[in-house]
Amino acid sequence: MSTISSLIRHSGNWNNENCYVNFKIDAVAFKEYSTYIDLLQAVATQLNIDMQLKNIYIKYIVEGNDTPMEIHNDMSVRVCVELKKDNKQLAMYPLCITTTDKKLYTCVSGESCIEGGFLQIGYIKQTNAMETVVSGDLASSSCGNAVVVFENDTNLVISDKNQKEVVVDQVYKDKDTLKAVMANYAISNRFNFRAERSNAISYTLVCVSEECDWKFRASSVGSHIRMRKSDKNEFLYLFIALYAFIKGFDCCRPIVVVDGSHLKTAYNGTFVSASTLDGAGNILPLAYGVIDSENDRSWTWFFERFREAYGVRENMCIVSDRHESINKAVSRIYPNVPHYACIWHLWGNVCKKYKKSHDVLSPVFYAMAKAYTQEDFDELMGKVEKADFRVAEYLELAGREKWARVYATANRGWTMTSNIAECINRHLVAARELPIFDFLEEVRKMFGRWNYNNRKNGIYTFTTLGKKFQEMLSINEYLCLRMTAEPSTEYLYTVYDAGRRFIVNLDNKTCSCRMFQIDEIPCPHAWAVIKKKNLMVDDYCFELFKRHTVVKTYDVAVDPLPDEREWKIPTYISEDVVLPPRYKRPPGRPKKKRDKPLFELLLGKKRHACITCGQTGHNRRSCSNTPRRK
Repeated sequence: MSTISSLIRHSGNWNNENCYVNFKIDAVAFKEYSTYIDLLQAVATQLNIDMQLKNIYIKYIVEGNDTPMEIHNDMSVRVCVELKKDNKQLAMYPLCITTTDKKLYTCVSGESCIEGGFLQIGYIKQTNAMETVVSGDLASSSCGNAVVVFENDTNLVISDKNQKEVVVDQVYKDKDTLKAVMANYAISNRFNFRAERSNAISYTLVCVSEECDWKFRASSVGSHIRMRKSDKNEFLYLFIALYAFIKGFDCCRPIVVVDGSHLKTAYNGTFVSASTLDGAGNILPLAYGVIDSENDRSWTWFFERFREAYGVRENMCIVSDRHESINKAVSRIYPNVPHYACIWHLWGNVCKKYKKSHDVLSPVFYAMAKAYTQEDFDELMGKVEKADFRVAEYLELAGREKWARVYATANRGWTMTSNIAECINRHLVAARELPIFDFLEEVRKMFGRWNYNNRKNGIYTFTTLGKKFQEMLSINEYLCLRMTAEPSTEYLYTVYDAGRRFIVNLDNKTCSCRMFQIDEIPCPHAWAVIKKKNLMVDDYCFELFKRHTVVKTYDVAVDPLPDEREWKIPTYISEDVVLPPRYKRPPGRPKKKRDKPLFELLLGKKRHACITCGQTGHNRRSCSNTPRRK
């Protein structure tokens, strides 16, 4: 994804001749497919502008036009980007920034509350031991605001955006309805809030005044399900994030793998999914749905719903194939989240483009992508350049940070491919021929089985870590037996391994081989120090890999679906009209299998190797060889 650099003129003013004068100079960089909000945030960050207190206006001057052009929506951002792409000089088309104070309202106590904001209230809770109030009383805060709280009929689902009352335990149709209600309510009562927490299962609002300690909370204990129709009421998109998986994601690394696969029904369509790995190395589905096809609009809609359900976590990253629509959607919805490429798909593109080199360079490329240190990476890249410099240039253009673990800005661990999403698609090959309702029910039942089995396996695990990482830990323990460790300080050691030396710092959980930092379990060198000091290895393993965290991941079960005659469907749903998509039968006989590319046919049948020693012909259960060195 290309980046646009632009000069900024700020702290100035426009004179009568439409010239921006008395300004200061700065610069900003933003992504090519940034939205208007993304550009505002980039400018505010660079110039240290508080967007809660200031309105930001962006203008630029085009040659031959005396009137400055104002950037006020996504389309005007696209126009500016196209101009900058045609002329990439930094000083061309500088962005002229002006700011104004936002309009303020005064609370009863005299505190300032800012107009506007993003609001959602389900129930009211006062901090400092204040109880929730019902039956027409007033819930008052330290800043003097009084909010009327009414009794609520829990069977009523509110869908009217002009709702006047804010009710304790009130139930709303969706988040958009509640946002509209609260926006009107805040204006009419002359007070305001800011969002303290926002995701699919909880929303917390606090007063804009830091001295005020009252708090409003809205919560959901259900799944996040959304559907979109066309103007003709024809089905377009469906998004499903089950509550069990929303809760479970908090106990997993924030690594999201997305992929899509074609449906084989009469109306075609594409099944899309997002998933991750739990602390035992099992697949945890996060969200799934159906879209018309893999295009910019559908993937953007999917990621918008995914962000509503899961928000943004620290050190979060996304892994997928290099589909252009996915790249655009991620850059728009998650502009600050690293987006990495599946190395298997990337190497497949290399094999298609340079057919003579893939047999020799395939093991070199995979070793290079998984390298822990830059020295190992550079050595392997030198081999690629000697064998075929065209392949090296192609990989450089793809961006090292996209596929090489050593250059990744967020720790992607062992999630180097999109195989876990491909695994989901593989299990649904037969189900993809079913009608849409039956297909979605098969998906739900399969994920429910996985949820139950993973929880059962976690409960009956009696090792320190989950299965996958316990195996890695055991191999590292065996490899450390012939190493020697010499202390420098209480926690700083030099470890000698086959003529090489490595620096281990147990206090910071680091090793110069970088396996300790990336795998987040003790590497062989760290193991040598732990054994020498007779320490507990549990204290140096990542918390999310431990047994109790794996069990906690599956605390919430996937509930069974009752018989259709027992369903209690709200009126606004039963009256909703959803027509099937427009049907167009493709020519030819329907395909049961995909057409394999040439490089897959040339590879032949893959021979599985033992995970312990790396040799073929047996697996780890019957292996009697010495474990290989990593």
